[in-house]
Amino acid sequence: MPPELLKELEGLRSQAGDTYPELQHLELDGSNDVYPQDVEAEANEWFQKVYHEKLNIEDFVSMLKGWQVCSLPLS
Repeated sequence: MPPELLKELEGLRSQAGDTYPELQHLELDGSNDVYPQDVEAEANEWFQKVYHEKLNIEDFVSMLKGWQVCSLPLS
């Protein structure tokens, strides 16, 4: 990551930590990943489909809303 971007992210993390103290422990090096790599990869695939216009945003939002109310595990 370029040093200037890292500095900007550190400033944002600091501001977020002031507003939301529970975020102060977060590191910018990826060491505190929240989701398993397979979940992250699948999410990235969906976002790529939207980005490359293979899936329109309305359909994507509808799909996410369906997952939100689903009581079954997704995996």
